[in-house]
Amino acid sequence: MKTFLINLDRSPARLDFMRGQFETIGVDFVRIPAVDGATLARSEYSGSPLGLGEIGCLLSHREAWRRLVASQDKFAAVFEDDARLSRGISPLLKDRGWIPPKAGIVKLETVLFKIRLAGRPIAAKSRVLKRLVSNHLGTAGYIIRRDQAERLLSLTATFQAPVDHYMFTEPYLSEGVVYQISPAPVLQRSIFDDIGDDGAFTSLLGHGDGASKPKPKRPIHRKFADELLRPFRQIRWKLAGIERTIVRFD
Repeated sequence: MKTFLINLDRSPARLDFMRGQFETIGVDFVRIPAVDGATLARSEYSGSPLGLGEIGCLLSHREAWRRLVASQDKFAAVFEDDARLSRGISPLLKDRGWIPPKAGIVKLETVLFKIRLAGRPIAAKSRVLKRLVSNHLGTAGYIIRRDQAERLLSLTATFQAPVDHYMFTEPYLSEGVVYQISPAPVLQRSIFDDIGDDGAFTSLLGHGDGASKPKPKRPIHRKFADELLRPFRQIRWKLAGIERTIVRFD
C-alpha cells in the first residue's frame, strides 16, 4: 500500500516534520506537490463557491486519488503535511490485511469531537473499526480503496464543497463504506501543538481569495427544538446500535 503525502512547495518545514515522523515509524512515502490556491485563477472556477485555497486542497487530494486509480494498488494512504502520527500507525500502513472488505475509506484521524459510530467493532491490529455515521471533518490522514477514489474523482469534478465534506458528510456516509479507526493514530498538528511564531503550521486553506463563509448561527427556536428531541434521538441511536463518542488519539 503506497503512502502519499500532500505538501506545498512553499512549506519545507512541514515536509521536514512529516519526513521525520515517517522515518521514525519506518514507512516510505511519495510526496505529492500540493496545488497552491495562490496560483489559481478565479475565472477557471467561477461556478464553485469555494475559496481558491479550498480548491487547491481538493485538487491536491484528487491528484492522490488519480494516482491510485492509475496504479495496480487496491488501497493508498493519504496524509496532509500537518498530521501528527502515532508510532502505532506503522503496522496499519505496512499491511492492509486488517481492512474489512466493505471498507471504501478508513478515517485514521480524530478531531476530538463527539461523533456517531455504528455496528459491531471489527478488530484492526490493536485497534477497532466501526462505521462512521455522522459528520467527522478533516483529511489529515485516511486510507482509500481504488474504486472509491475513482468515485470521488467523478463526484468532486464540479468543486461544490471542500474535500472533507465530500468524504465525511452525508450523503456519502449513507453508503456505509466509511469506517473510523479507534484509537485514531492521526491528529492534526494545530490541535495538539502551538503553531509557533513563524506560522509554519497555520491553516493555508484560506490563502487566495478567501475560504468559504462560516455557517450562520442556528436560531433560538431550532436550538430549543433540538434539546426537546435529544432524548428521542438517543433512544433511536441506541436501538440502531449507534454510539456517540469521542475517538481518542493514540
